[in-house]
Amino acid sequence: MEILMLGGSGILSTEVCNLAIKRGMKVTMMNRGNRLPLIHPKATLIIGDLRLESEENLSKKLSGYKYDVIIDFISYTEEQLKKTLKIVQGKCKQYIFISSATVYVNGEDGVAITEDTPIGNTKWKYSLNKSECEWYLEKNISKLRMEYTIIRPYVTYGKTRIPYQIAPIEYYTLVNRILIDKPIPICGMGTRCTITNARDFAVGTVGLFLNEKAYNEAVHITSNENTSWINIILELGNKLGKEVKLIEVPMEYIKKGKNILGFETDEIVGDKGRNMIFDNTKIKSLVHDYKGDIKFCEGIDASLNYFESDPNNKVINYIWDARVDAMLSKMKDGSNYKSKLRVSAYGESSKIKDKIKYILNRYTLLYVSSNFCKKVICKIIR
Repeated sequence: MEILMLGGSGILSTEVCNLAIKRGMKVTMMNRGNRLPLIHPKATLIIGDLRLESEENLSKKLSGYKYDVIIDFISYTEEQLKKTLKIVQGKCKQYIFISSATVYVNGEDGVAITEDTPIGNTKWKYSLNKSECEWYLEKNISKLRMEYTIIRPYVTYGKTRIPYQIAPIEYYTLVNRILIDKPIPICGMGTRCTITNARDFAVGTVGLFLNEKAYNEAVHITSNENTSWINIILELGNKLGKEVKLIEVPMEYIKKGKNILGFETDEIVGDKGRNMIFDNTKIKSLVHDYKGDIKFCEGIDASLNYFESDPNNKVINYIWDARVDAMLSKMKDGSNYKSKLRVSAYGESSKIKDKIKYILNRYTLLYVSSNFCKKVICKIIR
């Protein structure tokens, strides 16, 4: 079986590539080539930027090639999807679009989400964009000249990613806060969630390759672990040998603070601040070897080992860290931590520039002023 992956070096695609090759498939990937250490040595790489290069250039790079399956990890909007489809149309039997389980509108509390739950979550632009991509595929099925399958992953973690409700993409920032005894924010102590290990996700995804029962269908791939964000962060603290100090942030504050918090709040309001539990009947009926049973307490070890293995992996987002401290200091329980937030603002290895970055973003007046100055300077340079 010949597979073309659009993307290929992300948390999901890396595991899918590894498993496909392990099962004897021939994998080619088209991506920018910026993360070569994460690309499997047996995969064929076509250097191409689907977002910046022209359709003509990208079509030439794929000219003469045919694949059984093309799996698209990097189309996030309808316009991006349209461009991708023009490039790959007619080049495969099955086109797999990686959507998101955040597309679901709020279900009933206590009722597991199924693929029949309506999509079109308008509270987060990312979710709405993915919904629009799905609708486009459904409406244009007769024009595609290939079968399609929509996959909806939810919060997925693996070697390079730690899952949590309020966290930056520099995931070690969260680990660092716990290690130096800084409090962790949480929005809704009882909020339920589902997290999936990327290796489980790969089993479900590869099992859908040329699976005729999955043609022109949508399916979410999520684990059996029905848990909560508080359980996730407490287990992480347990692994680190630290007691986690939690401060609850009301949803109302998150909504009001959108313009000054300095991090993506729509993701919390439109997704991770709501209960998200899934019914996995469909994926298990389509892929019989899919179990979805890797427990967080087992799967998180690989993530922590990754960050511990190389100092270069320990990247801290000091802007996010500072804005979180600014937010927590305003909470009712945060007053007890005000001095702590100042004293342990930085890790031992922090550089002067990191400390300056932290200070400029720790206090709202400085944060607003520095951002204003940046915008003015950018306009002058242009």
